[in-house]
Amino acid sequence: MKRNRSYNGLGRFFLAVFFLLGAFQFSYASDKPQKVKILFTHDLHSHFDGSNASSGGYARLFTAINRERADKSFTTILVDAGDFSMGTLYQTLFTEESAELTLMTIMGYDAGTLGNHDFDFYNSGLAKALLVAKAKNRKPMPLVSANITFSRAADKASLELPKVFARYPVTDTLIIKRGGIKFGVFGLMGKNAAIDAPYAKPASFEDPVLSAARAVDKLKKEGADIIICLSHSGTWKEKANSEDEILAAKVPGIDFIVSGHTHTVLKKPIVIEKTAIGSCGSYGQYLGVAELEFRDAQAKLTGYRIIPMDEKIPQDAGIEKHIEKYRALIGKKYLSFYGYRFERKIASSQFGFQPIEDTFEKNPWESSMGDLVTDSYRYSITKAEGKDAKPVDIAVSAIGMIRQSFLKGVISVPDIFEVLSLGIGADGRAGYPLYSCYITGDDVLRMLEIGPSLAPMGNDGFWLMYSGLRYTFDTSRPAFQRIRSAEIVDGEGKAEPVVKDKLYRVCMSSYLVKMLGYVRAMSKGIINIMPKDSAGNVISDPRRLIVDANPGKPGNHEIKEWTALAEYLASFPVPEKEQLPVIPDRYKLPQGRAVPVKQ
Repeated sequence: MKRNRSYNGLGRFFLAVFFLLGAFQFSYASDKPQKVKILFTHDLHSHFDGSNASSGGYARLFTAINRERADKSFTTILVDAGDFSMGTLYQTLFTEESAELTLMTIMGYDAGTLGNHDFDFYNSGLAKALLVAKAKNRKPMPLVSANITFSRAADKASLELPKVFARYPVTDTLIIKRGGIKFGVFGLMGKNAAIDAPYAKPASFEDPVLSAARAVDKLKKEGADIIICLSHSGTWKEKANSEDEILAAKVPGIDFIVSGHTHTVLKKPIVIEKTAIGSCGSYGQYLGVAELEFRDAQAKLTGYRIIPMDEKIPQDAGIEKHIEKYRALIGKKYLSFYGYRFERKIASSQFGFQPIEDTFEKNPWESSMGDLVTDSYRYSITKAEGKDAKPVDIAVSAIGMIRQSFLKGVISVPDIFEVLSLGIGADGRAGYPLYSCYITGDDVLRMLEIGPSLAPMGNDGFWLMYSGLRYTFDTSRPAFQRIRSAEIVDGEGKAEPVVKDKLYRVCMSSYLVKMLGYVRAMSKGIINIMPKDSAGNVISDPRRLIVDANPGKPGNHEIKEWTALAEYLASFPVPEKEQLPVIPDRYKLPQGRAVPVKQ
């Protein structure tokens, strides 16, 4: 018995020492900061292949992601800040294959949010894509959206998407437990992005700052150690309009904001108080990397990089195999309807067009791509209507609708689609259709004020591009009085002043027609343009505005924006020793259709 008591006492002694040592080791370990890595993307816009053969693309992204994950000294999380769809031919599979969400799930994204263009196929299209992603993937990429709200109306359109959100699920916030750390994640749609999402209705978006404060409070109560905001809001040069900088200043408690929507490339993070903001451009051209240390319940940014997806990064063979499968489906399910193939070459250019980013920066009122695109609208409608064609006086596009510029060299079907890749038509097929109507000369003058008067309010996307119009403007004059001169220019170059009470035939995309109501609200009723027929009667049913690609034949044959451009390019002459039509030199530079002047 004595021996047993001695043994028990000795056991208790060593047990106590064991626990003391354990406590010491635990205390020592807790003093050592935990290293965290946030990998991020945004505005991928279905750019599976990248911008060209040597940069971007999901296959390169996945290689870079796996390289970053290989460093096991970090606890790593991968997130996306929205607009994962809309931008290439791959989006044509959005509702049937949910290719974007499927690939991002395969790549191991931990969370994402919805951008404005993810609603471009309407609520019903997004609902279908979510259900397909759910069916194809056991655990699809989680989605978070803290400021989306739905109308209480009992119609089917109002009820469908919230039911699918619950089933997918799409949640306001998310807790991800990894490496002993609780990551709190939430998503936001910014104010500017919400304006650019007219097809989200009856969904709407609450104030992002108030919604973020609510989400942060909820995540803290749930024990989140590091809080990440996936914000489809963006940063802007004008600090008063830079939504994510405003968010960081007004909502304390966010450790890192992934800033999407504006396609900004931040080579260095923006740091406001204890919140860091990162942004890595668009189209998968970069992978963003933010490194943090977590210690004593505090997270501190210690490193930030954006990694270019260039030829130095090999493409992942597994991801490329998935992409090849999607290419074949595009040809079969979409392009064949228009008589095209994925690999078909249409034309060539002996010069490169100004990049879209440079247009926004330097001359948002007019670009040579805008001239080319709007000219193509008039050409395509005239060709479709044949001998019964009525002259199209004016064609209109917007700088934000033109998504890419042509590089020097051969131009193929995917290149053309990427220029005018947005939206869906009444026929249920990808691509915005062309609409045509009549407006008065008074309306023309009001329309011309949209760019000079509304764009300076903080959104260059209001600048419109024109064919058939030439005007001058002065932004130093009072708003809505900035047009100095305006002329209608016919196909032979003959110009005449705009006549206020004359009716002019105008064509534009269905999206721009949809935005007329917003323009009316933004201008407080000053710019109130109502589409009319050739007799001057207001047209209330937008279906009457559709331009039929095959007049006289039964059914809906929309002229898509991109097919209009393809037809126009194919119409150019084939010079001697060339094998394809060549874009004329007149499109090297803007043609002077919009000219800024000063008093």
